[in-house]
Amino acid sequence: MRSPSCSPLETLPNWLTGTATIAVVMLLPAMAVVAKTPQEIARIAAPVTVQVNNNIDGVGSGVIIVKAGHTYTVLTANHVVKRPDLKYTISTNRGKVYPVSRIQRLQRGEEDPDLALVTFASRDEYPVAKLGDSAQAAVGSNIYVSGYPVLEWQKNVQREYEFSPGTITSRRQSAPQGYTLRYNADTVSGMSGSPIFNVSGKVIGIHGEGETAGSAQSSSGKTIPIKTGFNVGIPIDTFLSMKTQRSAGGGSGYALPQAQSSPVGSEARANNIPHTTRPISINPNDASAYYNRANARYERGDKQGAIRDYLQAIHLRPKFALAYNNLGKARYDQGETQAAIRDYLQAIRFSRRFALAYNNLGLARYKLGETRQAIRDYTQAIQFLPTYATAYFNRGVAQYHLGNKQGAIRDYTQAIRLSRDYTLAYYKRGAVRRELGEKQAALEDFRHAANIYRQEGNTEEYKYVLAKIRELQSEAAYHFR
Repeated sequence: MRSPSCSPLETLPNWLTGTATIAVVMLLPAMAVVAKTPQEIARIAAPVTVQVNNNIDGVGSGVIIVKAGHTYTVLTANHVVKRPDLKYTISTNRGKVYPVSRIQRLQRGEEDPDLALVTFASRDEYPVAKLGDSAQAAVGSNIYVSGYPVLEWQKNVQREYEFSPGTITSRRQSAPQGYTLRYNADTVSGMSGSPIFNVSGKVIGIHGEGETAGSAQSSSGKTIPIKTGFNVGIPIDTFLSMKTQRSAGGGSGYALPQAQSSPVGSEARANNIPHTTRPISINPNDASAYYNRANARYERGDKQGAIRDYLQAIHLRPKFALAYNNLGKARYDQGETQAAIRDYLQAIRFSRRFALAYNNLGLARYKLGETRQAIRDYTQAIQFLPTYATAYFNRGVAQYHLGNKQGAIRDYTQAIRLSRDYTLAYYKRGAVRRELGEKQAALEDFRHAANIYRQEGNTEEYKYVLAKIRELQSEAAYHFR
């Protein structure tokens, strides 16, 4: 059975089955931008842009940013999915409709970034959008908004895709709900949550709303806003800093779906991180290029090479929280636990609400026997990212270590509520229940874990848990003789 500390990269939904997380997010090197034609960008944008619909009213758009197994994660605006009483669906450019299986509302307070993550499952193959570096999106840069509008006369009919060009008109230092990116592309209702692409076909923002100058009544009597022609969006770096945090990885933190063995690791594969040194040769002063190469080296198992590149990225960008977090994870994997702790603390210093870094810090402190401090770190991660299943799981492990078995069960249970296929949480909860004499409940947990392992094809783990089930059944049979 794998121990939590043995998990490699957490793959970017099951955004969280692993226990330590590396924010493997692909950033576009500033000097390595190759401009594409609008037609080329449209061909990239269309298949990754989706409709977000509900069963009553209101619609929006979104963009696929992660694939983990058969689970896809879509980034959209929080106000698109703000009503918990509605059922939401995702419609792709192929005309297929999928139920939303999970919503992570990243906006915790009124002023927090208006962002959310939704997941859906499909055995069909869909591409994943690549994320750019929105810090390089200067005033005057060309952008494209990709989404599905809903016009007043088109209610209850099939929505049609729109690809709207525009120009960045201003970059605000701060704005409510994270809307610091201003541009003049044409947008209408239904395009909230749409991805904003740069000239290299990378997503550099999420469209949120259009500026208005009053309202008027439509022919149906409905009040509609009069738009000024200017729109606002949230830079993708805001999302990454939240994740970096959360996710990936500042802000209200989030957890991206991941493959079982790695939280943002599968994101790296989805984004096709290049195994190359070419970006470095093009611009040796670009922190993002070193960061991207470090992530690629980490994925290949070259931890020392990754460490060197993370250090160079930090040298070029001293407040690079993502790089500090990933540097800490690489050092942790190399057994340099104290150095990893220092890196995680630096990541938190530059991104105060970085839930992933708090979780990783807790794991490192737990390894050193600082269990109570680790629990405080996990709790801090949960405070900034209440949907962070991994942090609940890790805190449960620490609670058990201190003898608080009921507290451990509560944390494992919450991890399962947030991630229904969290196999290790089922197993750990079952083991604790077995110790407490709750054998029927323990048996149910072991069976859940075994079924998931069997479905995933994890034969070794499946056999291990199956042996535990037989042991428990034998104990029960002996008890009733």
